[in-house]
Amino acid sequence: MKNTMYVERQWGGALVYVLAFVVLLIAAGTFLYQRYVAPQVGDVRVVLNAITGSGIDTPEESLLRATLDVDSRLEVTIFAADLPNARWLAVSERNDVLVSRPRKGDIVLLQADADGDGRAEGRVTLVDGLNMPHGIALIDNWMYIAEQDAIGRIRFDQANGVTVGPFQRVLSGLPGGGNHWAKSIAQGPDGWLYFNVGSSCNVCIEADTRRGTLMRMKPDGSNAEIYATGLRNATGFDWA
Repeated sequence: MKNTMYVERQWGGALVYVLAFVVLLIAAGTFLYQRYVAPQVGDVRVVLNAITGSGIDTPEESLLRATLDVDSRLEVTIFAADLPNARWLAVSERNDVLVSRPRKGDIVLLQADADGDGRAEGRVTLVDGLNMPHGIALIDNWMYIAEQDAIGRIRFDQANGVTVGPFQRVLSGLPGGGNHWAKSIAQGPDGWLYFNVGSSCNVCIEADTRRGTLMRMKPDGSNAEIYATGLRNATGFDWA
C-alpha cells in the first residue's frame, strides 16, 4: 500500500512539472511569434488584435503598396504609426483626426498634415479614463463620445484642437459588455443623437430590450428611446 502511494505521488509530481513546462513553452512561443514575426496586411493577427487588444507593429509602406490593390489615381501612406488599439475616427474642422482607443480608454488627436508629407504633425491625448470609448461625434463645439455603457460629452475647440472643461456623462446605465459592446454615435437630420446598442451574443433572446437596437436621444441626454429593433450590431450608420 505504501509503495503504491509513493508511486502515485511520483507520477503526480511529474505531471505538474510537465504541465508547467508546456504552459511556459506556449507562453514563450506566443511572445516570440508576436515579437519577431512581422504581421502582413490581412494577417489573422490583425483580427486577433481587434478582438484581444494585443499589439502589432505598424507595417512598412512598401508592404502596404505591395499588398493592397489601389487605384492608380490614389496613393496609400501611413498617416500615423505606433497607435495601438485604434478603433474609430472623426475629422475636425481643421482636419485633425480624432481616434478612439477602447482598450486604452482614451481619445487621441492626430494633428493635421501641415507640411504636405502625408503624416500627422503630432498627437495629443484629449480625454482618458473612459470605459471602452468607441463612437465620436463633433456637434456645436461639443465632442460626444460613446462609451460601452454611457454617452458623454466634453467641450471641444475645433479651431485649436483642445478640450475645455471636464468630461460629463449625459446618459448612463446603457447595457455594455457582451460580444457587441462597441457603440457608434451620430447626429441625424432631425437634430437627435443616434447610437447603436449591439446584441450581447450571436444567437440568444436578450433580457434587456435595448439590446440589438438603434436608439436616439436629445443632445442633452434626455428623451432616450429605442428607434429601431432587430439590429444585431449596427456599428456605423448614416442617412440617405
